[in-house]
Amino acid sequence: MTIPQELMLQEIHACLGAGEFAYDNDKPYYMHMARKLDKIAKALGVAFNPDGSIMSVRKRVNIPYDDKGKATIPDGWTRGQFADNKGGSTTGQTGGLSTEERLGIAYQNRCNRYENFDDNDPENNIMRKGDIVLCENWMQYQESYIDDLDKGLNWQEIGAGMLPSADGSKITSYEGLGTLLAEVAYMLSSLSSNIYQTHVLGLKTTNNTLEILKALGLPIDYSQMKIDIGESDPVSGDNIQGYIEMPKVNPGAVSIHKRLMDVITNIAIINGAILSSPPPVSPTP
Repeated sequence: MTIPQELMLQEIHACLGAGEFAYDNDKPYYMHMARKLDKIAKALGVAFNPDGSIMSVRKRVNIPYDDKGKATIPDGWTRGQFADNKGGSTTGQTGGLSTEERLGIAYQNRCNRYENFDDNDPENNIMRKGDIVLCENWMQYQESYIDDLDKGLNWQEIGAGMLPSADGSKITSYEGLGTLLAEVAYMLSSLSSNIYQTHVLGLKTTNNTLEILKALGLPIDYSQMKIDIGESDPVSGDNIQGYIEMPKVNPGAVSIHKRLMDVITNIAIINGAILSSPPPVSPTP
């Protein structure tokens, strides 16, 4: 059965919703179906000129924050949704023709960045907030997100890499973050066991030292050893000191060396007296 042409037009009209997307309050509907499809295609990175050639994509632009923590996003780019702008812009992404309808969306880099980074002069290193990246389609937005994520996670290194052993005698290789985490977890478990054993041995050594000092008859006292914990006082700037309690011999106690010298002195006096005295006289029968 042949469908009448008028009925076909009515069905096409109803299918496209021309009554809704062609006119609005008896005025031409600017954002009609064709424009929406064109915007969706451009937002997805599928951009073509009317003659079928590929429309050039403008390069991404980074907008840094100033010293006051402010950054100005130019008109035609917004965060969270696409905005309209034209090609040939001089305030945002440059390129294209002024007659071309373009889109704009801004991505906020989450990773901080350094300025004047120098390991040999860390005092001049300045940490800044991540830039704002101007994009014109979803592909650029996604690429900015991947770059930001790569900087934060360092994908290249966690994908596969090599680590030198502690003694520098060999190289340990890994592939994938899971392998690296498993290796780290194993080493932490082994290190925890070694630390526990060292702690027990330290307690035994301390106790044995105290017992030896007691056996020698020396009076025991407690003292504090100062250590630098690597932090400075925010007001004075002086290094903050920590303290570790430890046993010590009472400062007023006489040392074992002094006692031995006293014994040797007394023995010398006795020996001298014996040697200087005359030999005993035998009694006459």
